[in-house]
Amino acid sequence: MAIPLYGQNADGDNLQYSADGKTGSKITWGDEDKTLEPGDLAGFKTFVYTTAATTSGTKTCYLPDAAKCDSKEVEFHFSVASDAQASAISTAAGGAFVGGIGVIKADDTHPGTIIQSNGSNTVLTLNDNIEPGGWIKVWSNGTNWYVSGFFMSADATAAFS
Repeated sequence: MAIPLYGQNADGDNLQYSADGKTGSKITWGDEDKTLEPGDLAGFKTFVYTTAATTSGTKTCYLPDAAKCDSKEVEFHFSVASDAQASAISTAAGGAFVGGIGVIKADDTHPGTIIQSNGSNTVLTLNDNIEPGGWIKVWSNGTNWYVSGFFMSADATAAFS
């Protein structure tokens, strides 16, 4: 085994990424449905950024089969407000969601309507009034997609707006 060059790890990867140089891809998700394939999930973590609010119907991002993505992680970052239509993340290819997402609302008259499951834990729907800065992290154990995250609805006061 050769001694790595300055700024590289033992695998010869550049250290400008994570400690092991295996950070994954950056994928954008606009105002359309998006299907992620196992090959899209490069490295140990892939980042998906929204670039547009949904304008009609529900836009859905389809995750790959959890069995084909063991130990992979995907982080969804919502960078635009979605005030008119819903967005969804689906595990229709295989596996279910396990876990939950925190939501801050200033008005508690409609609890549970910001983020909801389809009842079979395979579709996570983010209803309208989602503000920028929200995130969802999912990771596969080879059977299911474990989910966590945080969102603020439009009726809550943002610190930076």
